[in-house]
Amino acid sequence: MTSSEPDPDPDPDASMPEDESLVKLVRTCLALIDGSGSSFQEGSGGGGERSVDDSPAHHSEPGPGVMPADRFELIGEVGRGSFGIVYRARDRLLGRDVALKVPRPELIASEEARRRFRREARALAGLDHPNLVPILEAGDSGPTCYIISTFCEGPNLASWLRARAEPVPWREAARTLAKAALAVAHAHDRGVLHRDIKPSNILLQPGGACRLAPTPRLVDFGLACLVEEIDDATLSGFPVGSPPYMSPEQATGRHREVGPAADVYSLGATLYEMLAGRPPFRGPSLVETLRQVVDDEPKPLRSLRPGLPRDLETICLRCLEKDPARRYASAQALASDLERLLDGQPISARVVGPFEHLGRWMRRPARIRDAGLTLLALGSTLIALGFSHVVGAVFGVVKAPRPLAMILEATAAVTLFDLPMAVAGILLLRGYRFGPWFGLISSTIFLATVTYSLAVSPVFTFGGILEEKSPRSMFEFLMLTIAAYAAAMSAIAVVADRAEAAKHGEAAMPGSTS
Repeated sequence: MTSSEPDPDPDPDASMPEDESLVKLVRTCLALIDGSGSSFQEGSGGGGERSVDDSPAHHSEPGPGVMPADRFELIGEVGRGSFGIVYRARDRLLGRDVALKVPRPELIASEEARRRFRREARALAGLDHPNLVPILEAGDSGPTCYIISTFCEGPNLASWLRARAEPVPWREAARTLAKAALAVAHAHDRGVLHRDIKPSNILLQPGGACRLAPTPRLVDFGLACLVEEIDDATLSGFPVGSPPYMSPEQATGRHREVGPAADVYSLGATLYEMLAGRPPFRGPSLVETLRQVVDDEPKPLRSLRPGLPRDLETICLRCLEKDPARRYASAQALASDLERLLDGQPISARVVGPFEHLGRWMRRPARIRDAGLTLLALGSTLIALGFSHVVGAVFGVVKAPRPLAMILEATAAVTLFDLPMAVAGILLLRGYRFGPWFGLISSTIFLATVTYSLAVSPVFTFGGILEEKSPRSMFEFLMLTIAAYAAAMSAIAVVADRAEAAKHGEAAMPGSTS
């Protein structure tokens, strides 16, 4: 089934020697498959292999539907993940190796683990594709559940990538990903979503004596779900999947929106790592990785690896679109575009232009935060500047022809323009939905006032200081620049807020928080 259940990050338990609890677990599993209470004991062969008891008591003929425990010889562990452990075992009756998957010892009594095993077996039972690993048997008895599948030789894609000293040739990467995409399309056509596609869940089966390219085979449907079956775990609001490869809708826990496009995203993230040597997003912590998945744009592949075909970069980045509707409509469409690229034909995906890039940048949720910081900084600076002039005029430090007028006008400017700008920044940072509109209105009034002062006559002379033309022009041009920047950032925040509201199907209601 899999030779690499774990995530790309090494499991701290993976290097530990096999402990007695694991031995007991597998013994229990095979005994329950048999139903006769048979158990493992140490075999006489070398290499640490274990076989079942060869005593005559265990050689009785099995009844209908019963799998005899002495049929299997346990060879060793080949992989483990957060829920399951995979062993390689020898099927003595049919003379072939199989993969035996059982729960981790600490989860053997977990109902969630049992549900996941049943879900994986049910998902695999309806699939038959050369790039998927077929299931042979599955069941549970007592506290143990198990899945027996075809065993595939060869490494997983993650370990194969780590072992390489040079980048993967782009044609090989495109060909491998196209085959994986066909397997995903097969699953989607039968109503199965994988939801955890990543390099460690793609096996590379050797091509045999003919030295053909390895065959990718998608494994580990432990997080799979049938499209018509949405369980409580799916709707829990917690991210489901592996952060560097999960889609934004998975990362934010919007699991009702998770569909085939989420698997297309994960295929694109896998292709990105094959070409760039790293996933599109990986932060120093889980939270930072999830933030990058939701907010950041991936670096263009050609900036990390010059010489890649532009069409291949376009295909990969289309898979990694934040909006599911902008990705490929299906895994089949992705596979078809990769095949067209390999055949030298035009692809269906188009290059994103600079204006579209600008529009996407403006719609990112991070722009709301940026606008809040900008307005708060500008407003606070102008408030400090205004009151410093008021204090200076009171103590005679700032010389003005009309000191009292200076104090009154500076106070009015702070109250009418600077303070609302700072308040708008606070509202934006606190997540109030009317914050962008409040910032846009206040900064627009500020911009209109400064423009009128510059073009017609000054609204405030600050006690006669700006009556002279030269200092007036310099000051008002500076204020015009600040006002225009504040208004532009507020307008971008409004665009980002409307995009977020549309994404979640919400109305921008005053007083509500994001």
